[in-house]
Amino acid sequence: FTVPLMKSASASIIYSLEGSLTKLLLVSGQLVIHSSIACLSAVIRLSKNTQLVKDVFIRYHSIVVQCQQKILEKPNEEFKGSAQLARSIYILGVLCKYFDVEKPEFDDLEIKY
Repeated sequence: FTVPLMKSASASIIYSLEGSLTKLLLVSGQLVIHSSIACLSAVIRLSKNTQLVKDVFIRYHSIVVQCQQKILEKPNEEFKGSAQLARSIYILGVLCKYFDVEKPEFDDLEIKY
């Protein structure tokens, strides 16, 4: 996936595109999520906004941790957040596919377990 070449893409266009792509993660299906993250990786190569990736990663990682805590607190009760958990795990997996979170620019990625 590539962002169409423009002689000078304004910062506002890039910022708007980043925001729209991250919003798609909230409501879309797997194919759109995958395509959005792929496009987001191309946009971030231009903008160098790795903080956005960190924020998205932390947001969905915290959902997984919260779900884990709920399951561990009440193991005998039916867990009602399985769709949200599955979406979050999928998003984290695709993020890891397109962004190498082991690179130095992600060293300050604070993940709480």
